[in-house]
Amino acid sequence: MSQQPGRYYAPPPPPPPSTLSNRVTNWYKRQRLRAKVGFGCLAIFSVLLLCTCSLSAIGSALPPSKADQAAASTPKSQVTVQPIGAQLKATPSPTRQVATPTPTPKPPTPTPTPKPPVPTPTPAPKPPVSVPTTAPPSPPSTGVNGNPWGYDFVPGSLIYAPPADFCGYFSCIGSFWSGRGYVMECNDGTYSKSGGIRGGCSYHGGNLRPLYAH
Repeated sequence: MSQQPGRYYAPPPPPPPSTLSNRVTNWYKRQRLRAKVGFGCLAIFSVLLLCTCSLSAIGSALPPSKADQAAASTPKSQVTVQPIGAQLKATPSPTRQVATPTPTPKPPTPTPTPKPPVPTPTPAPKPPVSVPTTAPPSPPSTGVNGNPWGYDFVPGSLIYAPPADFCGYFSCIGSFWSGRGYVMECNDGTYSKSGGIRGGCSYHGGNLRPLYAH
């Protein structure tokens, strides 16, 4: 500042010392209106919070009164308060139904055709085994007078014990079976068992010839 001659000007006072409160005040003045309102609300809220905390601390430090003790001894009915949000049931939104695809019909499985059974090879019939036929026993040669034993006059074995039906084929003497010799033919054509014994066929003309077996 220029000084005019002849006039005295007092020097300006020194600026006040810069303190923390002055700095905060100057900083607050430089803020916009919205910021100032916000800081003011924050300050009021902080003051109220400090007051509430102080009152709570003072109340807890005081001894409980008789009324408080009586109220504490009296059981209080508990009232369950359900939040409004819990009472309101959320309405389920309609579920969007997805179109079920129609199954494509499958062609029927073809039934396997049964195969005809394999014919079992029939074994060829074996030719019958020829059983050797046994030749029937040759009938004994028919002897004298057609006897079945083949007795004749050809020399062979003398007959001491002729069969029981011997006299059915030969003409025997009356005492034929009492004789003790071999069979002999007598001269009259009869037969006697006195062969080899003295006096055989004595009543029939004597011995003619013996009868033989083969």
